[in-house]
Amino acid sequence: MKRNKLDLKRISLVAILLSLLASQLNCSQPAANPANISSQVACYDDGIGCGIPKLGAVHMGQLFNSLPQQTAASMYQSAEQAGLIVDRIGTYWDWFMDQHGNYNPASPYLQQLDAQIELDLANGVTPELLLGTEAPSYMPGLQGPNTLPTWNYYPNRTAAFHALSGIFTNLVARFPNVRYWELFNEMDAPGFTTLFVGTAQPDCPMERGALYGQMLNVVVPPARKVNPNIHILMGGMGGASDVLQNPAFSLDCGIPADFDTGLPQTMADFLTGIYNVGAGSNFDIVNAHAYADSTFGYGHSTDMDINPRFVAISTSLRQAVVAQQDASKQFWITETGTSSVDAITSGTCSGTSDLGDCIDQEQVIALGNLVNDLMQSHLFDATIIYAVSPGAGGTLDPAYNQYLPPGMTVDDYGFQLLRSDGVTLRPMFSWLIQRNGCISQGGHMFATNWSCQY
Repeated sequence: MKRNKLDLKRISLVAILLSLLASQLNCSQPAANPANISSQVACYDDGIGCGIPKLGAVHMGQLFNSLPQQTAASMYQSAEQAGLIVDRIGTYWDWFMDQHGNYNPASPYLQQLDAQIELDLANGVTPELLLGTEAPSYMPGLQGPNTLPTWNYYPNRTAAFHALSGIFTNLVARFPNVRYWELFNEMDAPGFTTLFVGTAQPDCPMERGALYGQMLNVVVPPARKVNPNIHILMGGMGGASDVLQNPAFSLDCGIPADFDTGLPQTMADFLTGIYNVGAGSNFDIVNAHAYADSTFGYGHSTDMDINPRFVAISTSLRQAVVAQQDASKQFWITETGTSSVDAITSGTCSGTSDLGDCIDQEQVIALGNLVNDLMQSHLFDATIIYAVSPGAGGTLDPAYNQYLPPGMTVDDYGFQLLRSDGVTLRPMFSWLIQRNGCISQGGHMFATNWSCQY
């Protein structure tokens, strides 16, 4: 029964898309380029979505706020020179809850966020606030990650959504200068929240998206009344890897089992599920995460090139939105990156000599090619690199320390753009600065071999 229902949905979507294309052909006009639809309409007053794609990084304010004032100012200056203008601030729903799952105005995290947000805004950086990961679910006895407190669980999903609405509305009122709000993190994937994915929850991405859309329908409208100027990012989709790894799931869901083909489709189906419950008006920005196969450990695990995944996700999501005849959305990537683990597991840096240089250069190649393609093809309106600060994961076993330059450890070669001291720029950070210099002097591209192309 599940498969038949999904097939009908998919057939109807195809019919809509074909009718749109047919109408364009009947008018003797070229088919619309999906990459141009949102950027023509969804241009915000801060300049995002108004032409040249914007860049950002995860955890900028969190790190810089911990530094001495003069050092923090210098780091923000480096970020500006690199073109990193959006700061994805990662928080968790439970940070702002009391023991009953309701908003806690005495949460100590609120004062910490005050300082981070104030510092971002004072330095021309746009804060994007993520409410991510686990929230107390309605499922009795089903515990979230063991790093979280043991919250009292809500009696049903509706009660959970209304509790989240109260928390979100209070946060929007508490932080009126935060315009961008992201609700949940990788909520389409297993392991991040039991509210949409987990025991007794749907297997297929389209059905998971419908649950998420129901949440948006409850949580977002009251917050918009408090601040009509907010922009809602749907949570960054990570891809339903559990569906792709289970042939029975992928067959039932009508998704190709091939990882590289199927992953973007799981995201498009999740997005379609949101629209299916009438939640299209309750989010403004389509949002996903893009990593290489070497990061996932699936598909072609020897490939650490993010760019094909980047392009495939952009195409798949834009087609899904075109099928809904929605021209109001922006498209963001709120996580993309590569680390030393990618360089080793892919075999790209297989030797032990000059290992540190190899890892650094491969980060430049992977992210540099991605940035160049982003800017030339306008694949997304904004792309946020994971992450600026050390401690973001992607570090090798300490046994590799012996192969790294003197004074360096594996902690200097994770996903981050800075060394483990939190202030020394890695080559990728420097590459971004030099790229901006190249473009400002009339260059059309800064290659990953550090040459400006005129």
